[in-house]
Amino acid sequence: EGRTVLHITAKQQKMSWVKWFVSNFANPLIKDVYDNTAFNYAPKKEYLQLFWEKCEDKPTEILNNLLIQGVKNIETLDWILENGANPNIEGAFKTASKTPGQIKKLVEYGGDPTVISPNDNWNKDIILEWLCNGGSGGLNYVKICMNNLTGKKSAEWICFLISLYNKKPEIAS
Repeated sequence: EGRTVLHITAKQQKMSWVKWFVSNFANPLIKDVYDNTAFNYAPKKEYLQLFWEKCEDKPTEILNNLLIQGVKNIETLDWILENGANPNIEGAFKTASKTPGQIKKLVEYGGDPTVISPNDNWNKDIILEWLCNGGSGGLNYVKICMNNLTGKKSAEWICFLISLYNKKPEIAS
């Protein structure tokens, strides 16, 4: 499958071995046959930091791929975003909707929740359930969205949320 010893030890979360390989010769950017790097096999902050420090060029596409793949905790997501990942990369909001607090974090880093297509029923259901159940902030999330969006975009987002409740207000021009 084209995995290196770094891929394998990262996946097994053997930090002492990972540190040794990275400090001696391992390149965390080598891809296996599935196009994954060591970053993909150990998406935890401490591993990502170690791999990132090893990289001379800082390839943000690696971090963007992690946003799409998904991470398990806010601390790791925060680190990925701090280091230049694009919170608006296609798929980031869909993946983040699965973990409490992650949509809010994307928005805090400039993510635009309107990148979630209003025509996608799967996304509508996720957003509606998340907002109605107060998932990681509920109404606070809507307030963050409103603070980050202005003008027509903000109005369109409000209309989208209201349309989820089968009410369709007009957007004033």
